[in-house]
Amino acid sequence: MKTTKRSMLVSGLCLLLTAVMLMGSTFAWFTDSVTNTGNVITAGNLSIDAFAYDVGTGGTIVTIQGVNGSQPITFEAQGQDLKTVTTPILNGEIDWEPGMSNAKLLTVTNSGSLAANIRLSFAVTDGGLQDALWFDFVRVDENGNVQGQFEKRPMSTLNQLAEAMVMTLKPDETLRFVLVYGMYESAGNRFQAKTFSADVAILATQAPVEADGFGKDDYDAEAAFSAVSNDTFVESMEKGGVTAVDSSFVWDENITLNGTTASVLELNPETVVTVTKDGIFDLYGSSALTIRGEGTLEQDMESEIGYLVRAAGDSTVVIEGGTFIGGLTCIQAGDNAQVEIYGGHFEALEDWKGTYWLLNLIDNSNASIKVYGGTFVNFDPSNSKTENPVANFVAEGYKVVSEIQANGDIWYTVVPE
Repeated sequence: MKTTKRSMLVSGLCLLLTAVMLMGSTFAWFTDSVTNTGNVITAGNLSIDAFAYDVGTGGTIVTIQGVNGSQPITFEAQGQDLKTVTTPILNGEIDWEPGMSNAKLLTVTNSGSLAANIRLSFAVTDGGLQDALWFDFVRVDENGNVQGQFEKRPMSTLNQLAEAMVMTLKPDETLRFVLVYGMYESAGNRFQAKTFSADVAILATQAPVEADGFGKDDYDAEAAFSAVSNDTFVESMEKGGVTAVDSSFVWDENITLNGTTASVLELNPETVVTVTKDGIFDLYGSSALTIRGEGTLEQDMESEIGYLVRAAGDSTVVIEGGTFIGGLTCIQAGDNAQVEIYGGHFEALEDWKGTYWLLNLIDNSNASIKVYGGTFVNFDPSNSKTENPVANFVAEGYKVVSEIQANGDIWYTVVPE
């Protein structure tokens, strides 16, 4: 019996040891693998450099028939870097009289890795002298040889010609042209002491040159120029596509989106679009407006409207970010318009009988506003008193948290539940 018990004990220990060994082991299966490393996608960059050269010595020599008595014009060797030096290109142009003229050599270089479309934009302020002035853009090559023919053009057509001059530059290519300008010899006494000024911007956007992964080179044919003034802002937004705001400016003209126009506004950081007079987005039809970024649409007290966005028809408005300061109302929706807000900061300069109207639905309409995020100053989107009875604009699954500021304002922020 002892022998049997001893045998059973030994067998049990062997089984236990085997189980322990199995617990610490793995089974071997047929395996195989293929590893491919170093996969990277790098975005190209769109970048331009621009220089302006005064008439001087040591630089490019250009002869333009009909300008300077058809005698050579020599420009200075060192130009003004327009990216870093803010001195106006037209500087010191005082005490002009009929028959006077001048010229500037301008160069634009594509310093990025992507092909770019280039054009000029001017924000003109006419103090009564514009009709006495003429201008022309004359293309020249790297040796100063003129390409094309000089023509005196009325200064009133400055932006018209500039908008038509869209030029494509591949990486490392340089565009050179001479801006020639002067006063007509026939200018009369009515132009005495008058002025003319213009802010100039050199705009760049993607050019349909590089092909995408499927061999198409026109996928970016509709790429829009950035907005740097009221004129370019209105034109670009009404055209549709993406409009980027990279610098601050004043916007005072109505923007109307009709039909199926779909526009995206990117308010890049630290940019402020100051809204005055008739500046407003009006949407009709099935148009769509998306606003994103970290910049600001800021209405001032000179505005004659008090709204930033009015959506009607079957239009849609999507707000993803930005700061919006309306005179009275940031967004109003009527008809069948749909508004969705996912972020942003909203406030108004004025209240209406003690109530702030940041978001508002037209009475008896089928429009809707749904809020998924954002901060609203002195306006609770879950208890909107702009509606009768009061309305809850906050989307299902979200809630409002409030915080009293040092100045007494209450900030209502929409967050997930």
